[in-house]
Amino acid sequence: MRGRASDARVVVVVVVVVVVVVAARARVAPLRGAEDWIRFVMTARARDGDLDTARARSTRDDDDDDDRARRAGSCSVAGRARGRDERSREADDDDSNARTTRRRRDDSRDRDARDGARDDARAGAGARAALARPGDGGTYGGVGAAAAEDAPKVPKEEANFALSGLLAAEANSVRGVALKHSEPLGEAKPPSAAWRLYCFKGDVECEPPYKLSGSKTSYLIGRDRAVVDIPSDHPSCSKQHCVIQFRDLDDGRGSEPYAYDLGSANGTRVNKRAIEAKAYVRLKSKDVIKFAHSSRDYVLLREDVVES
Repeated sequence: MRGRASDARVVVVVVVVVVVVVAARARVAPLRGAEDWIRFVMTARARDGDLDTARARSTRDDDDDDDRARRAGSCSVAGRARGRDERSREADDDDSNARTTRRRRDDSRDRDARDGARDDARAGAGARAALARPGDGGTYGGVGAAAAEDAPKVPKEEANFALSGLLAAEANSVRGVALKHSEPLGEAKPPSAAWRLYCFKGDVECEPPYKLSGSKTSYLIGRDRAVVDIPSDHPSCSKQHCVIQFRDLDDGRGSEPYAYDLGSANGTRVNKRAIEAKAYVRLKSKDVIKFAHSSRDYVLLREDVVES
């Protein structure tokens, strides 16, 4: 570039000299021709510079294209490698699935064969047992049929239409709670006289008397206030502890009260004597009843005795 610039300066100087000489001879202003020549020379230099810039830009573009091409080539190679790996894995999976399917099919055939052999063996054993057993009148059964005729006949069990008690047990509940006591059929009747049950703690009456009269035939005593008629809240008492049941035994005395302990944990006492669980004990007027370890005394009285 420096050599080219020096050559251009030499050319300019030569041209200026020529122009000056010609102008002097032709008596024309020297500066005008010199400016035109200088403008021409500068334009040519600018055009050369643009050409050099264009060549450099083209060279850089070619280099960039080469770089992009190399990167694209490397990416395509890696993509082909990944594709080969994926196809290889898929092929391995297909082979594994095929082996699993064949193994399951073989196992199923083996099981079917074993089951068939077992069924055939059972059928053969049943047939042999039938042939060996005394007959029932067939080809091999003449002697067996005679023996069957001589054997005593077992009476056939007849249908039993008696009451099972399941419906009664289902109906014997209060607010979804099953009752432990079921009233005796034919004997449970309303009291013939009016009775009262008084509650004492020591010498003090601690609550109003319970009237045992009307159409009700039994009174449940215990801790479960959802079902009992007479609550006894002492912790030693059971939820369903005892029942006072009115029964008419057709002995001329009418319907009278009986105590029935429901198998409680701590028992029931009448006049300081423990009564048997799940057994009816006849009560009389002025009897004192105690439940479990409660300190309360329950005194049973007839109203006509109270009035007298």
